[in-house]
Amino acid sequence: MKHVFVESNWVYGYCAPAHLQTPDAKDLAGRAASGDFKVYVPAVALREGEDAIRRKCQPRTVNPLREFRRWAVLNGHISQADADASEPLFNAFQRTLLADMAALTARVDAIKTLPGFEVFALNDAMLQKAISLRAISDLKPFDETIFAAVLVKAAEVANPGDSVFFCELDGDLAPYTKHGVDRPAIKAEYDAVGVSVRRDFQVP
Repeated sequence: MKHVFVESNWVYGYCAPAHLQTPDAKDLAGRAASGDFKVYVPAVALREGEDAIRRKCQPRTVNPLREFRRWAVLNGHISQADADASEPLFNAFQRTLLADMAALTARVDAIKTLPGFEVFALNDAMLQKAISLRAISDLKPFDETIFAAVLVKAAEVANPGDSVFFCELDGDLAPYTKHGVDRPAIKAEYDAVGVSVRRDFQVP
């Protein structure tokens, strides 16, 4: 059996506004639904992913564009007709994102009911593991918690012969540097519970 762990960057790729969603994140959910593997998501990653979407995907970028358009017309860079033609696009962008933000919490919460998914809460063993990791890594507190949650849950769910993957895009959690050099302490923790880390959402 295959077990796949994801965290907040998958939540972002799956739940972001449609034009910002990651196709591989959607594909992973589809494969889980078809029974290719089971996916595990730390519950804290749902809120972290939602917060990231709210910070980065608000329609506020349309206001600087409108200011630029006004300046461009006044200075002869574009015609008034072209400026007027852009307004429906700006309005659609703003309207779509506002509606998307209004539905975001419900969309994130729906991950809990996706077929082939398990959203799990932190337990005492995970919290204790997070504390112990401080002696061997310089991870940020949230990354430390996710790392501990994956390690402990992987040990709980995997049987001999199973494959366990952690699909994440956060370089801080990788068992190697961006240049491919091992980070021995982190790599040893993954190896101890048989977790293979992937820097994408493409489970082999």
